[in-house]
Amino acid sequence: STINNLYANAKLNISPGDRFLIQTYGHYALLANRGDYRVDAELFVDLKNFGRFKSKFIHQRFSPTITQSRYLLSQREVWNRAFDKTIETSISATYELPKYHFKVSGQYHLLNNFIYFDTLSYPQQEGLPLSIGQLILQKDFYIGSFGLKNTIIFQQLSEDVLRLPDYYSKHSLFFESTLFKKVLLLR
Repeated sequence: STINNLYANAKLNISPGDRFLIQTYGHYALLANRGDYRVDAELFVDLKNFGRFKSKFIHQRFSPTITQSRYLLSQREVWNRAFDKTIETSISATYELPKYHFKVSGQYHLLNNFIYFDTLSYPQQEGLPLSIGQLILQKDFYIGSFGLKNTIIFQQLSEDVLRLPDYYSKHSLFFESTLFKKVLLLR
């Protein structure tokens, strides 16, 4: 398969002060995936001693992948499907206190025409909008050269086509030091 894509891209970064930064990005597809687009914007705010704040917005429309649309196995067609384009809208906000190694984030994702692989590994398209809400907590502890990184994520889905757990956590216990005149980080 051969697909030729041509995208028109644009970026705009604005810094209205030393504590604020706004970064924007957009693209629009012109050839094979004509009509695909992505617009995203990020806002960074440095609150000095009170931490940092970051928010992000993404809105995009994208075509199915080659594997989602058509699959050949030993030169035999397993499926050939014509799916609608997926539309995704995501918003997130993060508050971070670097001094205390703490971060809390909230994210919301809305997907229309979501393509997934069912229990028989065939692609399907969900007709209902799929929404995912997430709360992410991160706290790190350091004592000398030892560290403990902790992440806990709570999430809720509107439909069960994605098999995501209601919550999960990730923890890393490590020893960290530098070698060779502080050039190589060892963990």
